[in-house]
Amino acid sequence: MSQVARYFYNYDGFGNLTAITGTQANSWSYDPATNHGPYSDANGNGMSAASGGAYTYDVENRIIATGAANGSYTYGYAPGNKRLWRANFHYDSNFQQQMPTTDEITFWSPRGQKLATYQLGIQWTTSSADGTACVTSFYATQTATNYYFGGKRIKNAPGNVFSDRLGSIGKYYPYGTDRSGTPSSGEKFTGYNQDSETGLDYAVNRYQQPGSGRFLTPDPYMASGGPGDPGSWNRYAYTRGDPVNRFDPRGLQDLGIRVDDTFPLPGNPDDPNNIGGGGGGAHNRLSTPTSRRARGRRRDVPGGTTRPKSARRDHPWCSELKRYRRLGHSDGSTQ
Repeated sequence: MSQVARYFYNYDGFGNLTAITGTQANSWSYDPATNHGPYSDANGNGMSAASGGAYTYDVENRIIATGAANGSYTYGYAPGNKRLWRANFHYDSNFQQQMPTTDEITFWSPRGQKLATYQLGIQWTTSSADGTACVTSFYATQTATNYYFGGKRIKNAPGNVFSDRLGSIGKYYPYGTDRSGTPSSGEKFTGYNQDSETGLDYAVNRYQQPGSGRFLTPDPYMASGGPGDPGSWNRYAYTRGDPVNRFDPRGLQDLGIRVDDTFPLPGNPDDPNNIGGGGGGAHNRLSTPTSRRARGRRRDVPGGTTRPKSARRDHPWCSELKRYRRLGHSDGSTQ
């Protein structure tokens, strides 16, 4: 008879995961006054090394470069925080300058689904006149493609996708540590895209450190903490400490899992209005109505779909929505 593995999780007063005992034993500590990690910049953005220089952030607190220890990668983003470009460079003696080794671009759908990635390249020849390298053409090689049915990813580059109820592709411990123990690029925990160079999960609006139960940057929505939900006050926390029953597809709002495991609660993760919630918590911008249209959408199911009153009353989302609407917002959130 095989032995059942046992794990113990310890948390601090902010709700941060501070220790795991068991096979994946690890520990973390945070400043009790600011809730920042041990190596953070002035905005509270996390760094991975004692030098505080492992990641470079832009004015919107997005990682745009990694340190030499991570392979010196550079990233570029489109409006809406969709990452379009990922590259690293080497010195090429033929061109006598830095040239890309990885030069990857990503295409996204209007709904925010990752469609495909391409590797850019060049062909060149040596000039017969002076022996210098001359570019003759540029080209793009498709390296990955995602296929969707009913809004759910069903196939990617390695083949058919079999995701669990949280959207994870593969086997993971509760806070996202890969059970294989080897970080690799591609869709991983809850559908996040993992970068092999850093081991971080790219969650569109933020990055998460697998296993830590925490995003590297605070929730950008300042009013994300609800006074009736202390778990939302920690603006770094992943799913308010419940990675088994909740997930956060965009790094801004954690969602529950419906009974039939077919669609998250309480809303569509691709809806641009889903922006709130401490640490990616529970609130929706429309919970504070600013127009008749907003108030009308609040009375219906997430996304503004109109349903008969009986359907709204009996729908499995209703009790969850009522609870979320009672939470409200507060500008006194702790970073």
